[in-house]
Amino acid sequence: MQISLDEVRKVAVAYRQNKTTSVVKEHVPEPVPPAPEKDLRLALELARQLANEPEVRAERVAEVRQQMTAGSYRLSSRLVAGAIVRRLIADRVR
Repeated sequence: MQISLDEVRKVAVAYRQNKTTSVVKEHVPEPVPPAPEKDLRLALELARQLANEPEVRAERVAEVRQQMTAGSYRLSSRLVAGAIVRRLIADRVR
């Protein structure tokens, strides 16, 4: 589950417009202004490179599978809960 920078910006804007929300308690930075043209070129180049990367990182999957088999895989419930909350907030903003 990935949350894009655009979704984070939308959440920051929505939070600033409605500060009474009880979901987000920590400081939310100001939305990032549009990037200058050179930054846009860099972003496009990075997007092209990322588009050529596989959706699944096989080496990471193999590593986690090995840890699970060995019983040494530990997943932080805080990280999972945080990701779920961020996803829910981002989905509500759309």
